[in-house]
Parts: sequence; structure tokens; C-alpha cells
Amino acid sequence: MEVVQLDQLRIRIFCLMTSDILCQHSLPPITASLFPMAALTIVTEVYATNTFKSIQRDDVEDVIFVLPSAELESGNVFITGSTNLYFLRYFVDNNTATTFSSAEFFGWHVLQPLTVRLFHALNMLSCSIKKLMYH
Repeated sequence: MEVVQLDQLRIRIFCLMTSDILCQHSLPPITASLFPMAALTIVTEVYATNTFKSIQRDDVEDVIFVLPSAELESGNVFITGSTNLYFLRYFVDNNTATTFSSAEFFGWHVLQPLTVRLFHALNMLSCSIKKLMYH
């Protein structure tokens, strides 16, 4: 594990998804039936690598936003006018591709108060209903 100084950022390297990567790992492409939002927008797909890089905070030129495909398809992402928005389906490491699970980044924790868990569940229900009505 690399030691990061206070004036540095540790960033994960993302690469653009190509047809070569899809073929190499026998991954399905984005289709309008499985991923309607991703197929109908200009959002670019990337994949996560297990490569990290440390950079100086002063070297940051711009920020990109990488969303899991489930979040993009939820209908809660307003992408009109977004220029630095990408979506993610897979981690590719050592010639293996694993499906990205958004639960580790967007999931709730057991220690949250009951009201937070209750409203989280209600928001998820609302999102599902909106998605069904939208599609």
C-alpha cells in the first residue's frame, strides 16, 4: 500500500470500455433493452482498474463523475448538460472482469438510526416506481 502525503490525492485509474475488452472477457454490450438510459445518452462507459496513482492536489485540473450503471439507470441522475459524466459496470484486473456492485459505495450501514433506514427504503421504493413509470 502506497503512503499518501497530506498534500496528495490517491486516485483510481479508469479506462474507456472498448469492444476489445468486451470480447476478451465475453461481456455483454450496452443494449437499449437492458440499459435504456445508457444506450440513449452520450454517457461513456469506463471500467475500473486496480491501478492507483498519487498526485499532488495542485495538479488536479478537472473532476470527473463515475456512476455505477444501476445509479444511471435509476432515473435519479440529471445528465442534461453533463460533460464529465461516465458510467461503470466492471472492474478489470489481472485479465479478469468482475461486475461492479454499487452496494459497497451506496449501501446503508446497520448502525444508522431507524429513521434513516426507513427513509432510505422509502426513497428506494420511490425510485423504483419512478423508473417503472418512466420506462
